[in-house]
Amino acid sequence: MCFEFKSCQFDINLNLSEFNQRFLLNLSRTVMKRLLLLLLTSILISTAASAQESVGFSDTDNIQPLLDYRLPAWGYTNLFWDFSLNSDLQGINLDEESRSLSEINANLSPSYYRFYESENRLSTRSLSPRINYSRVNNPGFAQDDNLRRNLQFVLNGSVSERFYFDRKDLFIVGGFGGFLRQNRLKQLQRTDNDVVSEMERLTRFLNSYVSSGIGYGRIRNVNPMIRSLRMNERLNELDTGEQMTIDDLRNASEQFTRVSGYDEVYDRPEKYFWGDMDSEISTQLMELNPFDLFYLTDVLTEIIGQRLEGWEVIARVNLIHMVSYSKNENKITGTEFSQLDRSTLLNPSIFGRWYKNLDLNNQIGLRANISYRHDLSNDKDFSYYELGARAEWLHNITDRFLAQPFISYQRRINDLNFSDFTAGSSFNYFVENNLSIFSSIQYSYTRNELNIFTETRNRFQFNAGMRYYMRRGLF
Repeated sequence: MCFEFKSCQFDINLNLSEFNQRFLLNLSRTVMKRLLLLLLTSILISTAASAQESVGFSDTDNIQPLLDYRLPAWGYTNLFWDFSLNSDLQGINLDEESRSLSEINANLSPSYYRFYESENRLSTRSLSPRINYSRVNNPGFAQDDNLRRNLQFVLNGSVSERFYFDRKDLFIVGGFGGFLRQNRLKQLQRTDNDVVSEMERLTRFLNSYVSSGIGYGRIRNVNPMIRSLRMNERLNELDTGEQMTIDDLRNASEQFTRVSGYDEVYDRPEKYFWGDMDSEISTQLMELNPFDLFYLTDVLTEIIGQRLEGWEVIARVNLIHMVSYSKNENKITGTEFSQLDRSTLLNPSIFGRWYKNLDLNNQIGLRANISYRHDLSNDKDFSYYELGARAEWLHNITDRFLAQPFISYQRRINDLNFSDFTAGSSFNYFVENNLSIFSSIQYSYTRNELNIFTETRNRFQFNAGMRYYMRRGLF
């Protein structure tokens, strides 16, 4: 038995530390054995699988097209209505008694979305109101009856802008938005046709924000140029005599930039996308036979990760205002209770990113941020700092095998300090036509300094899966 708290705590921490070391050593050995077995199995299966012939980059050191890539001016808008009506009917038997439960749920949600980007501007608009009504009739056993009706209204909206100064990497950012949610609940309970309880509850919650800042640098998503180069490699593999010029590569990359817009606008996006692609480049895609054309258009399904190039630093100030209101009313007794809460948060932050493509198969990236959160409406002066950093590496082992290792660190500094260190990697192996395999491994160490003691956690996470096509034939 230990009579002194500090020495007892030291003994406990020492024992836990020794146990953690032994546990992590055994666990790490087991995880590594399983990971090596998984990778070996995937290689053996891929060699035996009947897969489509694939081709990699013929010159991985030529990253000049990535550096020359520039965003075209493009965008899209969407306005649509969603309406749904759902019902749920249940019959429940208990001994010699039976009852039924019914629920009706209706949703109405119109939505508007606008997106525009170019070298000088990035702009988004969104507005999405939603109305939901639900009615649940839940008669219980012994003549109990419970009726609940709920009407909810939600409004989400946001506006964000980024403007670059002419021929400079200096830019300003700004935005505002938020959401409003109102919920009205009515609940009625009867027993033997006598009203036992009749309650009505009204809640409202408003979260709004205004954000502005200034930054320097420029990061471009160069995935469109990567896909343009991949399409040229596939075209050369077909041995049809067609060859993409430098202008074709640039025009094709601009077309690949717009691929997400085709998905948002058209019901048959690939038809219109490749039709426009054929008119943008000099090669005659539509003269290819169907088998070669399918092989060429399969470039859109290749997993290349998110390829970025450049760096940027942004200093931003966010002002967040939250209001919550609730009112409970008892219709039988006539009593009423309401509560109103307000809070305003000041959240300045500095955020930086840097990405570099070492070649067409390797990309490294760094991210770091520091922010301060202070509750302006709190008398207790509740505030804290947040620090974060992340380093990552994207490696195309082959054009069908993608690895993404990373390390990250997060820390929150206030009266109760919190820190987290995480390292891991994901692996994606795509065996065309037959099999795809994915796995990830991750280790995290968390330390949380509470009022009277310090809590530490070591955690290993490992997952793996596959998709196998038993039969993919024509008949």
